[in-house]
Amino acid sequence: MKIKALFFAVMSFTSIAFGQQLVTKATFDMVEYVEDVDWVDEDIYCAGFSFKTVINDGNACDAYLIHYDTNLKPKWTLKIGDEHTNKIFAVKRHKDKIYALVIQGKAKGADEDVFMKLFTINLDGKIEDKVNFGRTFNSPSNIVINGSNLIFGYRITNSTSYSIDFKCEIINYNLDTKKFVRHTSTQYLATPKKIVVDKSNLFLFGNYIHPNQPNIMAYKNGKYSEISLKPPKTEYFLDSYINKNILTVV
Repeated sequence: MKIKALFFAVMSFTSIAFGQQLVTKATFDMVEYVEDVDWVDEDIYCAGFSFKTVINDGNACDAYLIHYDTNLKPKWTLKIGDEHTNKIFAVKRHKDKIYALVIQGKAKGADEDVFMKLFTINLDGKIEDKVNFGRTFNSPSNIVINGSNLIFGYRITNSTSYSIDFKCEIINYNLDTKKFVRHTSTQYLATPKKIVVDKSNLFLFGNYIHPNQPNIMAYKNGKYSEISLKPPKTEYFLDSYINKNILTVV
């Protein structure tokens, strides 16, 4: 018992500044929803969240980032639970840092008073920085790193409930200067799902392809535009990629 107690004391700690906790293998099975996985060399990072919380009101959730080796042996787990609602939706390892898109705030039923944040995490699983981009609704896109720029898309809102007036933004965050540029849509777009980057060209797709409205936020050759694929009916967006200057949408 003394050995187990000492092990827990060494491995588990709480930071008042960032509300983080490194937990032992005993709590690795608590993650209910996996949202993203990033694999770099011998390291695998799995991001998700769980509604199994101390509050246990059916809405509160804790976010988890789990670091595995290639044998799927857990090396550490970062638990984020300093807000009522905590969800990691995207994770990306770049050099000696891990970047995660985290939604934090309070959600109750269909109401979401939550904010889009970028967490910078070191390779030991400790949070080093947070950037708050503002109120959001639903999930963000994936993360793409292009040179010194971290790029993603998310939905912006002044409301805590669903609205047909939702707009989307592409965030271009410079990892060196810590400054960022916003590209905001002119009208409603579907919930961001994937951002595709080719050199200096950016394309953001939503989870649906709707008729009679823009389907892609594009920043190409220094100019912003919104592109409609003109589908005859609403379709699910599955994936997109660029090959030999051709943008393919599935």
